[in-house]
Amino acid sequence: MASGKPVIVSNIPGLANVVENPETTFNVGDYEQLKNIILKLVEDNNYYTFVSKKAENLAIKYDIKYMIEKIIKCYYE
Repeated sequence: MASGKPVIVSNIPGLANVVENPETTFNVGDYEQLKNIILKLVEDNNYYTFVSKKAENLAIKYDIKYMIEKIIKCYYE
């Protein structure tokens, strides 16, 4: 995500919660859904850019500096 690339994940707890992007989340075992996500990213440059930018912006939430600030704040509370 931090590199600005689309991230495709299966809809399992943990992965789906971090990625927070229903456009690139597929149900476990649904290979047709996975194929459709990949094809749309390959064939539609605007969609690829949209999903990439969304991933990059979301990665900021998990940046080490941001996470350290949250942990320190938690300790003070």
